[in-house]
Amino acid sequence: MPLIIEDGTCPEGATSYVSLEEADAYLIPRGLWPVTGVAVDAEAGTEKPDAGMLAAKEAALIRAFDYLNGPLEWLGRKVDWQRQAAWPREGVPVPGSDPHRPEYIASDVVPAAVKQAQMELAALIYNGNALLSPVERGGKVKSVSDSSTDSVDVLSESKSHSVTYADDAPLESWLPSVYPRLKPFLADVPGEVKGGFQVLNILRG
Repeated sequence: MPLIIEDGTCPEGATSYVSLEEADAYLIPRGLWPVTGVAVDAEAGTEKPDAGMLAAKEAALIRAFDYLNGPLEWLGRKVDWQRQAAWPREGVPVPGSDPHRPEYIASDVVPAAVKQAQMELAALIYNGNALLSPVERGGKVKSVSDSSTDSVDVLSESKSHSVTYADDAPLESWLPSVYPRLKPFLADVPGEVKGGFQVLNILRG
């Protein structure tokens, strides 16, 4: 199903801030996801893009769009509170503008950083990171233990893996390719605390 691009004009049923072509142009040179393969129609003797890979890439972009529109706390407010898309927004200061007399991002603009963040998220999702699944304390580990037992008579082996998280371990994973881009537009950055960053899981594509 073709993506419906939110370009600041608030189209009905928007599913992405970027097109698949934009995502390919950004992610493929960085080695974050593959060139779309081709499928051969033996009867017609023609080639066409691999439908399965196209669907997987589009699904990753849609899921990344969902992430940006879900758990993050953005500055400002949606131009229409009933819309799913977090952008475009009103009342978001232009990064670097005078805090006493701020300029504001136009209410028909989706910042380039938001689009880049979606593509980085899509690459993580495409490569198997389930960002919207439940997380275990953000990876702030207190201790890890592994054990295994072998039983020769029944030719069996059992293994166990135990992780103990710190009491103050956060829920979020720190995404270094995403959150620094979005920080100027967020009221709260996942995983960030006063005086620095928590020790968190780092997810890479």
